[in-house]
Amino acid sequence: AKSALNFVSIPHDYQLFVEDYSNEQAKFIWARDELVDEIEVTLDRNGKLIELTRLPSTNGTLLPIEQQQASAEQFLISQYAEALNYLTLSNVIQKEDETIFYFDQYVGGYPLASYTTKITVSKSGEIIGFKYNEYTKKPPAFPSQLAGEGAILRQLYKAPWKLSMKYLSSDIYSVPKPGLYPVYESPIVYHSFNA
Repeated sequence: AKSALNFVSIPHDYQLFVEDYSNEQAKFIWARDELVDEIEVTLDRNGKLIELTRLPSTNGTLLPIEQQQASAEQFLISQYAEALNYLTLSNVIQKEDETIFYFDQYVGGYPLASYTTKITVSKSGEIIGFKYNEYTKKPPAFPSQLAGEGAILRQLYKAPWKLSMKYLSSDIYSVPKPGLYPVYESPIVYHSFNA
């Protein structure tokens, strides 16, 4: 827990609720008795930061988005010095009291799945959220030719399809209300297509 305290200050009315050492990670969660406004730190086996969630400690002056982005990038390279050599800013979502910056790794102009880092910055420039999903120093080679839409649709058409009834929640699926719906499923849908 000492290493985790390098990244957060814990208010006196908070207590440690989770101290979990599994999956080659150490996760710590502090909260008040009501389990609201949690402070979370996850470290890898070498003590490097993987995930961080904390409340803004100041209501300082509002910074322009360029300075918020600079704060995000500075924090990223303070944790992973080479990260910006591999990750590129891909998306910015501005909310009322925070801005979220997404950094992705690209090959041939396309983002690599699972290599996204998310950094949340308060309007005053403080890092209040961090989720690191690595990057690869040896990205795969970009294919010289991509399969066309028609070829992929033909594979889908030839695939085995099975009709079944599934309970779908409107929280997850685009259905008007939760309930049972007929759904066509095929094992090919869960596979990648050879480009």
